[in-house]
Amino acid sequence: MQGVRSIEWAYDSQWAHNVACGTCKSSVHRLAARLAQALLVALTQRFCFFGRWVKGHGGDVWNDRADVLAKDGARRKLLTHCDAVRGVPVHAVCSELLVPLA
Repeated sequence: MQGVRSIEWAYDSQWAHNVACGTCKSSVHRLAARLAQALLVALTQRFCFFGRWVKGHGGDVWNDRADVLAKDGARRKLLTHCDAVRGVPVHAVCSELLVPLA
């Protein structure tokens, strides 16, 4: 991602946005919340980061794609059964995810 200076995060869930920003807690999806918070911190340290609400199922191409990926992840229970992540510090997981961005 050389040359990229800013990233826009389009979200359709104010709750998910608030959980990622740490302004609200999630008692149900704790691992997902911790990963989202750590990833948001890591991204804001490297880029100008902008958030923008979009209407869910409103025709936003990337939001629709995110919905497809989220449904697939939920179907395969990617976060609930991710033994490779459990017990690993969240910042280590995000560091691994962001290595190509360095």
